[in-house]
Amino acid sequence: MQIENGLFRAALAVAVVAGMAAGSALADIAVVPRPKSVVEKAGASVPAETPIEYSVDTSIPAEGYVLEVSDDKISIASSDEAGKFYAETTLRQLKTKDGYPRVKIEDSPRFSYRGIHLDVSRHFFGKNSVKRLLDTMAEHKFNVFHWHLTDSQGWRFPVPKYPQLTAKGPAYTQSDIREIVEYAAKLHITIVPEIDVPGHSAAALNKFRKFRCWTKDKKTRHVFCLGNDDAIQFIKDVMDELCRQFPGNLIHIGGDEVTPPWKLCSLCRKRMDSLGIKTNQEYQAWFTKMLAEYLASKGRRAVGWDEIVFNGSAPGGAVIMSWRGKEGGIAAAAAGSECVMCPTSHCYFDYSQRLSGDTLRYFGKVERGMATSLEEAYSYNPLEGIPADQTKFVLGGQCNNWTEYTATEKDLQWKLWPRACAMAEVYWSPAELRDFADFSRRMEIHRQRLIDEGVNCARLK
Repeated sequence: MQIENGLFRAALAVAVVAGMAAGSALADIAVVPRPKSVVEKAGASVPAETPIEYSVDTSIPAEGYVLEVSDDKISIASSDEAGKFYAETTLRQLKTKDGYPRVKIEDSPRFSYRGIHLDVSRHFFGKNSVKRLLDTMAEHKFNVFHWHLTDSQGWRFPVPKYPQLTAKGPAYTQSDIREIVEYAAKLHITIVPEIDVPGHSAAALNKFRKFRCWTKDKKTRHVFCLGNDDAIQFIKDVMDELCRQFPGNLIHIGGDEVTPPWKLCSLCRKRMDSLGIKTNQEYQAWFTKMLAEYLASKGRRAVGWDEIVFNGSAPGGAVIMSWRGKEGGIAAAAAGSECVMCPTSHCYFDYSQRLSGDTLRYFGKVERGMATSLEEAYSYNPLEGIPADQTKFVLGGQCNNWTEYTATEKDLQWKLWPRACAMAEVYWSPAELRDFADFSRRMEIHRQRLIDEGVNCARLK
């Protein structure tokens, strides 16, 4: 992927798609997400044991491939290993009891960042559950796993310098994380770990109360004291450990929903005065910039929720994750800051999926708009409201799964799939080719495939 250089790859000119339509030999084939170009060839299916020939073609876009099933061979060309991997993924989805249909597919992703987020703080998901999620992500050509490792409800990330953080309650070991990182890499998935600061931090501050602001306000229990040098050093130590355990370029520093007590804290007031800072918002922007620059000194790049947008841009060159709507991403792109789009309107899969008879508990109230059906998810356009000359700043998007009301892997799967299948197509397939009726036809077949694989896939409607 090209996230390291902040590149965004728009879809190339869309080829005329033949096949994959009612009445064709490919009508019963369910490739999800839909390839850019599918050209059907005449003739009987090719046996499953037909040899595969691989080649390198540097003219093919990153992560893209050309797959051709002919009389006596299957050819796969790509410019990188990810493209080869995705071609093999498509080939598996093409397979029927008779073998493979004769077909030529040219494919590459619309966006370079195609993510799924999982909160393991509210409810913990062990390494095997995470690995199964990674497997299903890879099947749908997702390439980023955003791992929300800490929040006020729990701290799941091991930091040897501070063993108290994981002394009680479930948490991952360094060995677990190493195993998951290696497993994800084989699936061409980059992990973006998140340690949410300076707010959402009660799990840490309950263990290290000296890092709180000392006021009578109960809000101090969730927010770090940014005037405390030891608290700042703690956060840097945690970032150091993230850099050691995760090889990816992006580190998520949170920054959302901070209700600060800083102006009531003598240490924070002293630091604000020394910096000439008047408001809490400016103070958080100073902290974000400082932390982003610290990560940059280690060759990493900070990501933060859209609350860190200050005066329209991201302090320290951080990537903005736009969740409260599209506005944060629009503002970031207008200022030349890169962004990942994941608004609650379409990308929050802990919200109801509007299924009749669904007995699972979801976050929020449907009547308040906290619901996303399969069709609503499929209708999402990450570039809505972004001027054409600024779309290069949109890296892509992701589906978010918060787990206040998701306690088991089966619950998580039901809430995630098939809506994440729809979002996989949003992030991968050319916008011009997306059609919900066609997707639904393919998804009926693909849903059974997922069920056969042991995935607790929800109904389509």
